[in-house]
Amino acid sequence: MVTRSRMNIGKLIFPKVVAVCYIILFIFILVKIPLVSGESGEWLSIEDEYFIVKYPPGYEGDAKEALRVARIVREITMKKYPHKLPFKVEIMIYPNLPYPAVVYASSTGATIHIRCPSWKGRWGGYEQLGDPFRRVLNHEYVHAVFYYDLYSKPRGYKEVPGWFSQGIAEYISENYLPIYVKRVREILQSGFLIAGHEYALGLFIVEYMYEKFGGEKVISLIKSRAPTFWDAMEETLGITPSEFQKEFIKWIYDKFGIPLPLEYLEEDELVERYKELQQAFTNLEEEHNKLLMNFTDLKVKHEVLRSIYSKLSKKYEKLSADYSKLETTYETLNDTYHNLLAHYKSLNVSYNNLKESYQSLKTMYHRLEVSYSLLMYILAATIVTFVTTIMYLMKNRLKAFVKHVI
Repeated sequence: MVTRSRMNIGKLIFPKVVAVCYIILFIFILVKIPLVSGESGEWLSIEDEYFIVKYPPGYEGDAKEALRVARIVREITMKKYPHKLPFKVEIMIYPNLPYPAVVYASSTGATIHIRCPSWKGRWGGYEQLGDPFRRVLNHEYVHAVFYYDLYSKPRGYKEVPGWFSQGIAEYISENYLPIYVKRVREILQSGFLIAGHEYALGLFIVEYMYEKFGGEKVISLIKSRAPTFWDAMEETLGITPSEFQKEFIKWIYDKFGIPLPLEYLEEDELVERYKELQQAFTNLEEEHNKLLMNFTDLKVKHEVLRSIYSKLSKKYEKLSADYSKLETTYETLNDTYHNLLAHYKSLNVSYNNLKESYQSLKTMYHRLEVSYSLLMYILAATIVTFVTTIMYLMKNRLKAFVKHVI
């Protein structure tokens, strides 16, 4: 069902439909729970002063973890919902429960049926926030405390709106799921109130109640002996349901930063909103005129820049042509350079060859010079020997001639 205009918090769900749903769920639990316990049907248990944890054989580790988390859950709940139960809350953990958890609570006891802590599958979206076992157990534990306070009253109302019972469980458990925020934002933006969002809307309604009236008054509302929930609201919170609805709507729109729709404004607020819109329109008109002046100024500057661009474009074309010429000249010089470099390398090779030839000739000249000196020494020795021999022969002939003459 979709309701237009003002949000009717009291009609988020239909009591008869909810009652039928709870009966069906209870029957489902009675049928399914025996099927998911231990094969032998045997349950083991551990306990402390506040909890009894029952588990099938082989899941002792899960049971110890469940008991540890249960103590944390109680401490978290006590901070916003102080309580004292006259019984131990029974927690039954299952290795293969087809749903995250459910609680059966009354004025005489409470039993929470929940998946074991080691469950690796989905937890109905709570895994998005981390620590899903604690969050689900916390939610169900708040229900146990809530329904004990509700049903243990000697008189007073026993039925509450779904948004209140689910909202207080989610608020105390701090289960601000991303999907809740998304749904509430969509509801506020559309202006429609869609029935069935008691978890999402209820979370923020209860947050508003705690923020506006304080935790003590919210708990007093639960324990009130007034005949109906709405009578209890007027009695404990000092506000009528319609006033509560109006104030909550203002609060929730402000929290999400969404402008409050005109249909929720009073006459004086509408006048004030009209003045604000009129002032905003005046401001927009002034801004429009400024922008128009700026546009004209920018248009002139645009023409100037366009002229400058045209001149620069021509200069660019000329520079581009000069660059092309320089690039051609560079390529020519580069080719000449490479040719000269190749010629230089060729000359260098010739020079090295001539240098080697010069060294060879120099070596040969040195050898010839040594040979020439040796020949000169030999020639000189030969001449001396020849002259000496001639002189010796002439001396002997001269002596013979003298003897002959004498």
